[in-house]
Amino acid sequence: MRKYEASGQTAISYCNKHKLSQATFYYWRKKLSQVQETQAIQFREIKLNPDIYSLVIRVQYVNGVSVLIEGEVPPSYIRELAGC
Repeated sequence: MRKYEASGQTAISYCNKHKLSQATFYYWRKKLSQVQETQAIQFREIKLNPDIYSLVIRVQYVNGVSVLIEGEVPPSYIRELAGC
């Protein structure tokens, strides 16, 4: 949705350009706006013990979506995934 909003395009032209069905676009726009309205995302800083850490990160969103990241991942990717 951020990319759509930044594009300045109409929903129809954005969907056509990115080969999205309009029904899918409107479904996700509605779903994401409901999540933003009802749930504020709160993050907590964590510190890893350098002697014992795992290269697996699991992010569980309040809407039930779970993301598993394995291996070394740049912090910028995690920030983008979290929407920060």
